Amino acid sequence: MSDWTKTLFNKTYVKTEGLALSAALTQREVKVAVDTLELQPSAKILDLACGHGRHSIELARQGFGNVMGLDFNSAAIEQARVDAISTTAKFVQGDMLALTYD
Repeated sequence: MSDWTKTLFNKTYVKTEGLALSAALTQREVKVAVDTLELQPSAKILDLACGHGRHSIELARQGFGNVMGLDFNSAAIEQARVDAISTTAKFVQGDMLALTYD
C-alpha cells in the first residue's frame, strides 16, 4: 500500500494550501484555542498535525514562548521552519501516533 500522505501533502500542496487561508482567520482560530484552553504565555504547547505551522507560528507571535509543531509531512515542516524564522516556534517531522511524550 502506498503512503497517500506523501502524494497528497506534497510541496505543491504546502505552497498552495495557505493561499485560501487568511492571517485574520488564523488569528481568530488561535484566539478561540487560547480562550477555550485558558492558555497562559508560559504554557507548553504541542501542535499535532501542524501542517505548515500557521497556528504554531501565530501562537509564538502572540508571545507563547514554548510552542512546538509536529507533522508527518517533511515538506510541511520545511515550510513551517522557513515561515517561523523570526519566532520561537520549533518544528519536528514525525508521526504523532508514535509519540513517547507523557
